[in-house]
Order: sequence, then structure tokens, then C-alpha cells
Amino acid sequence: MTHASSLPSRISDYWDTRAEGYSLRTIDELASPEGERWVARLTRLLDLPPSAKVADAGCGPGFLALAAAKAGWKAVGFDASPGMLEEARRNAAAMGLPVDFIAADAAALPVEDGSLDAILSRNVIWNLPDPLRALRDWFRALKPGGELFYADGNHYRYLEDLAFARLHQTEAVPYGHSEKFMLGVDTSPMERIAEGLPLTHQDRPGWDVESLLECGFSDVTVLEPVLVHVTDPATGREAALVRDFMVLARKPF
Repeated sequence: MTHASSLPSRISDYWDTRAEGYSLRTIDELASPEGERWVARLTRLLDLPPSAKVADAGCGPGFLALAAAKAGWKAVGFDASPGMLEEARRNAAAMGLPVDFIAADAAALPVEDGSLDAILSRNVIWNLPDPLRALRDWFRALKPGGELFYADGNHYRYLEDLAFARLHQTEAVPYGHSEKFMLGVDTSPMERIAEGLPLTHQDRPGWDVESLLECGFSDVTVLEPVLVHVTDPATGREAALVRDFMVLARKPF
């Protein structure tokens, strides 16, 4: 089986199994006040003209691309999962939003150098076999002065870090993993994949700030970090863990 030997293919195959449920989450979230807050967040944070060309890298069922279209920008989404792209196109059609969705590696966008006003991403970088490659490619694709905004988290740190393992054991099931969105999909394949992913073994968002600066970005800002306090089993002391966060950065002029 060729897919079994290819990490990108294994990741794509897993997300194909999640496509239907993840799409239900996307529809539910965009139709809720939280979806409205996301559109407002993008328009507040990104200084873009109405004609701006915005890419959603690793778009899944299209959440950020659709939110960008709602904000009035020209949006395009890229993803390697055929199932996710099918759901994204269906969602755009149902909402009457003119968004193109294209099959592509999120870490190697098929666009010309300096052609994008902004790149958006949500819960993607943790999932990449070579996240630094993605940041370098996104820097390439942005216009001078272009903006990168992404949301991510320490999703599988619990596989290595005892404090995050304690958090994982005690926290309630997150919104996106509720039964109505999971549809009985077995998540153990992704857990096995995550063991070998680079960002499972990095402290974030510290890694992100350092890596973005290394790639040439400026004005790097960590936004809305979600801090959770747990007792670290290794020390017995209370530890403040960053579960989720957002990052905003700019390609210098």
C-alpha cells in the first residue's frame, strides 16, 4: 500500500474520514455568533482592501475561506484532502459565496511569489510533517506588507509532556470532538501519526515566534492565548499551559 508509506498521504487519508463531521462543525460554527465573531476578528486584525486576495492554507471544509469571503475579500482555499475539498465546495455553494477550492499541499501553495495579500490557517500547522517549510512558503507567497494570521494549539503535546497529559485526562471533550461532529470516526490513527510530527515535541507558541522571525516575518504577535492551569505530575506544582493561541505576522515591505 503506497499510502501507508507516505506520511502526507496518511494524514490526508485520516482527514478524509473526518470530512463529513468536520463540515458539520464548520456549518454549525459559521451560522452561530462564534462565526460572526470570526468574521469580525479577521476584519479587525487584517488591514486589507476590499479587493484583497486571501488564501486559506489547509482549508478543510472551508471555515476561514468562507469567513474571508463573508468579510468581502477574494478568497481561495487549498487542501490536500479530497473529502475536505468536496465538503468545502458544497458549503460555499450552499452559502452563495464565490470561493475557489483547490487541491494542494498547504505547505507548498500553487501561487506566484508575492501574489497574496493575506494567508490564513486554522488548526493546520501542528499537523504538518515540515511546518517550517510551510512558513517559508507562505512568506514567499505573500506580497511585501502581506499578513499571515493563523490559529493553532498544542493539540498532541499530551503524548510527550506529563502536564499536558494531565490536562488531556481531566478536560471535557472539546466542541469539535463532540459526538455529533465525530460521527464515530476512530481518532487513534491521527494519534499514531502525531507521535512523529515535529510540533508534538515543541513548546508553542514560543516555537512559532522564533520560527516566524527566522523566516523573515516581522511584527509577530501572539493573540488570545488560552491558558489552562494544571498540577504538573513531574513537580507537583501548578503549571500554566497554553492550550490554544493565534498568531499575526507581516512580511516586511
